[in-house]
Amino acid sequence: SAFTLIEMVVAITIFTIFIGMAIGSFLFFHRAQQDAAASRKLIFEAENFVTIMTELVKENKIDYSYEECSLCAEFEFVNAKNTDTIAFLSPDEMTQTIIELDEDEEILTLLKKTFNEISQEFENADGYDESTLLHADDVYIESVNFRIFPNKDPFGDVTNNDIQYQPNVKIEMTLKTLSRSGAEKKLNFETTLTSRIYQ
Repeated sequence: SAFTLIEMVVAITIFTIFIGMAIGSFLFFHRAQQDAAASRKLIFEAENFVTIMTELVKENKIDYSYEECSLCAEFEFVNAKNTDTIAFLSPDEMTQTIIELDEDEEILTLLKKTFNEISQEFENADGYDESTLLHADDVYIESVNFRIFPNKDPFGDVTNNDIQYQPNVKIEMTLKTLSRSGAEKKLNFETTLTSRIYQ
């Protein structure tokens, strides 16, 4: 015997509800996967930046004479200096590496310079006609702060007991990106790195 019209309507209604629930669950799962992928990207970028900074801090000296930053503040009560730009000098002081935040573009860049003994100035190193981006194009740096401790070069004034500490840099950073679903994802992290240069 054939189905009645009422039975067909009920069956189609139940089927439509089931399909709607299945599609909704699939879309929710798909969006969650996209958001998770964006979060993983931010974690990867943060780890990559920490690796770069670890090598710079451990193998170079902090260039305390570099003052070109949009955010520079010293805290005398903790002998620390806050800045969004940090520079390093190689042990022979012939190579300068600058990490700088561009607040307008929300990007973090690296620039290497070498010392020209004739002009007595640092000039862009070979292959560094312009700054190099330190993260993926679709990742943005909302904020970064380098807290340098002590705030003055401990090797420049060995008679000042207030600054006789091995230099370290505390990094506080907020990264952000858009997932494929259009949701903005952010990652806040902080870490502290200690110099391994001794004089």
